Amino acid sequence: MARPFKYHQDEERPVTVSFVMPRDLYNQMEEYRRIYRQSRTEIILDAIRLRLETPADPRDIIIPEDNIIIEQLQEMVDARVQAALERLTAVLSTSTLAQDTPSEPVSEP
Repeated sequence: MARPFKYHQDEERPVTVSFVMPRDLYNQMEEYRRIYRQSRTEIILDAIRLRLETPADPRDIIIPEDNIIIEQLQEMVDARVQAALERLTAVLSTSTLAQDTPSEPVSEP
């Protein structure tokens, strides 16, 4: 006979959950379990924790103000946009000059 679990308070007592999962997901989990030698419970708990800790809405992601990587990326994007605008301006000005210059008809000798 199994010894009953002893918890000091009801809040400490784990909750049993039962659910039905699609067969293909179960097969994937079993393959993962064999490779990484984890129990089904560990895999499911890890997945639930990951889901709860990862914000679903990008607006929930808090980025510190002194984030150097974001600043560097922003500088790179700004530089690329500026270079693209300069190229576009150069192409447009060349195109405008070509249209403004009257072309002389070619005369045959």
